Amino acid sequence: MRLIYFLQRHGILKHTGEKGLLNRFLRANAIFKHRKQAREILFDWRASLWQVLRGQERHKLKYPRVLEIEIAPSNLTALLELWGKIPLKEVDVNQQRILWAIGPEMLFATYTTDGHSIPALYEAVVKQPYGSTYEGMRVLDIGGYYGETAIFFLARGAYEVACIEPYPPAVERIKENAKLAGVEDRLRLFPVAVGAQYGTVEFTAVPGESSIGHVKGHFDIKGLTVPLYSLQVPARTLQSIIEELGWAHIDVAKVDCEGCEYVILESTPDEILQRIKVWVMEFHQKADPIARKLQSLGYEVVYKYKPDGLGFLRAWLPGAKLPWK
Repeated sequence: MRLIYFLQRHGILKHTGEKGLLNRFLRANAIFKHRKQAREILFDWRASLWQVLRGQERHKLKYPRVLEIEIAPSNLTALLELWGKIPLKEVDVNQQRILWAIGPEMLFATYTTDGHSIPALYEAVVKQPYGSTYEGMRVLDIGGYYGETAIFFLARGAYEVACIEPYPPAVERIKENAKLAGVEDRLRLFPVAVGAQYGTVEFTAVPGESSIGHVKGHFDIKGLTVPLYSLQVPARTLQSIIEELGWAHIDVAKVDCEGCEYVILESTPDEILQRIKVWVMEFHQKADPIARKLQSLGYEVVYKYKPDGLGFLRAWLPGAKLPWK
C-alpha cells in the first residue's frame, strides 16, 4: 500500500478516480477486510464486492430496512468502518443522504454520491487526528470540507469555531450541517480561500470527488488523469480573518487546506501567528520549512509522514491547553 501511494504521489502510477481499476480493487479489498461489518450492513456483501469491482455504485443495505441506494465506493467502505462507532439516525434514498448523531441533539449529513463524504466524518470522529477535547476553546478550522471537524469540535465542547472553506458546494453543505446540528450561532463561516492577499484565486476540483479540490498552485497532484474543472473563488489573508473575528487568541488552528499551509506561514505576520496557541495540520510537501518557522516563534513541534506521502504536524506554545490526550 505504501508503494502504491508513493507511485501515485510521484505521478508514476496514474490517478484515475473512483472508478479506476486500481481504486476499484482497493475498495473491493476493503469490503473483504471488513466482511464482518459488511454482513451486518449489506444485503449481500459478496454481490456488493463484485459491484465495486465492476465500477457500479448501486448497493442494497439491510438497515433500517432493505433498500437500494447509490453510494460511491469510498463512502461504502467508510460506512463499514464507521458502523457502530456513532449512531446512524436515517438513510434517505431520495436525497442520497445518511444522517448521523455526531453529538447530543446534533445531527450531521453525509452524502453517498459525494466522494469522501463519509471517510471525512470517520476521520474526524473516530481517528480524531485533531484531538478530542475542546471544552471552552475558540477554534479556527482552515479547510472545512462539509463541516465535520468544525461541528465535531463544537460537539466536544468548543465555545466557538470559525470555519474557512472556499469551495461553493462544500460551503452549502456546511450551512446545512450547521443547521442540522443547531450550531449556527457558534459557527462563523468564511467562504473564502486563504491567500497572500485579497482578490480571487483559481480553484480546481474533480466532480464528485471534492476532497481533491485545491487552489491552483498550492498543491498539484501529479499524474491525475480524471477530468478537472476550475472556478474563481474569493481569497483573503489569514490576518484579515483573525482581525475580523476579534479574538484575543485562538486556542487551536486546524489546517487541512491542500497546500495553503505554506502560504499562511509565509504571508502572515509573526505576531498574528502567535495568537494561535496550538496548530494541528496536514502538510503536503516538506515539513521542515513549517517546523523551522514555528520553532522560531517559540512552538514545540512534532510531525510524521503518512503512508500516502503527506504528513501531519502538531505545534504548541508553552503552557497551551492541548486538545489531545
